[in-house]
Amino acid sequence: FILEAKRKEVEMDRRPELSQLQEYVQILNWQELAIALGCDQQKVDEIDKDNRKTVDARREMFKLYLKNPEATNAQVYDALRSRVVGEPHTAEKYRKLFVPDSVESLSSSNPQSSVRLRYPDIYTRIWIGGESGQDVVEACIRMINNTGIFPDDKKFMYRLAYTMSRYRKATWQLQTDGGIWQVSLHAFQDTKDVSAHK
Repeated sequence: FILEAKRKEVEMDRRPELSQLQEYVQILNWQELAIALGCDQQKVDEIDKDNRKTVDARREMFKLYLKNPEATNAQVYDALRSRVVGEPHTAEKYRKLFVPDSVESLSSSNPQSSVRLRYPDIYTRIWIGGESGQDVVEACIRMINNTGIFPDDKKFMYRLAYTMSRYRKATWQLQTDGGIWQVSLHAFQDTKDVSAHK
């Protein structure tokens, strides 16, 4: 039984199959999923433009994602659960392909079990309040760079995260609850003033 559980765990870390993605991840908000999976925004826009039907666009998006050599079933699961996509039911349906309920019961009844069922994927962690660390910063900046809104910021966002909070691991008292970049609520509200964006 333990060997079967470990086999299922390993399958979560394997590359997804296009056929399984098409069958079990039939969501309308495929563009949000694409961004959560780290797909290039420009290529996602091209897919949207070239495909009228959602099912066709979603298939092409999956093909794009699968070009990533680090694509895993775990990434798909975490992206579906992320706040930006908001598809927890689809995520659970997908997860059950690889981790049966009986394995999950074993883990919950024995916290010291060697069976590791889930761990937070880096692209899920960037949406979780209170997260910190250089890896979280790098993942967040990768997603920002994929949008193309800051074509060459000279690593400004990266340097700002370090300067303001040492990736939210500062040894000193932080001044706001504004996370890694220390963006206060007042400063955040200012970003909504579109008249100042000219």
